[in-house]
Amino acid sequence: MAEQLRSYRSHGVSAAEMARRIGCDRQVVDALLHGKRGRVRAETLYKFMLAKPGLDEMRKSG
Repeated sequence: MAEQLRSYRSHGVSAAEMARRIGCDRQVVDALLHGKRGRVRAETLYKFMLAKPGLDEMRKSG
């Protein structure tokens, strides 16, 4: 998940935009982007998978 978030970031999607789209706290996204968190809750991963198509669109348009 962290690797995919870093890919979105490199394509211009901000941490705040990712957090809003996923429906999680921005601190979670920031910690994953900066390697400060090695695990995520199953609920967060599930939300991420549901949000992935929208995040992919944001990356394409960015």
